[in-house]
Amino acid sequence: MVLAHLASLTARRLLELSSRFGTASGCLRAVESGEAGTEADRAWAARLEPAKVVERLESAGATLVAVGDPEYPAELFDLYDPPAALFVRGSPVGGPECRVAVVGARNCSAAGTEMAGALVAALAAAGRRW
Repeated sequence: MVLAHLASLTARRLLELSSRFGTASGCLRAVESGEAGTEADRAWAARLEPAKVVERLESAGATLVAVGDPEYPAELFDLYDPPAALFVRGSPVGGPECRVAVVGARNCSAAGTEMAGALVAALAAAGRRW
């Protein structure tokens, strides 16, 4: 989860790193040692506390589904730049045939945050009716 917070590591770059270093821990060690990422990424990774990130994820009622997890949707690999991980709330990703995802920016504006919240609330209220 810490890797998903690093600004210079795009999803594509994280996928490349995972094929090179094998695991999330290996990728994080590469960032910490300077083999990957930027100085700003190293500073950010040093400030994050993984236990607190997990705590926040759990308090939001969410799970993390990363590339390599059985639940990661294979259809996403059809994208040029598939996400390295998904933060999921609600039904498991691999379950229903019909899925909706809300993708946000790392530096979202206040208006963008408000619009995303309104869309998510409307989708949740609609349930399976659509």
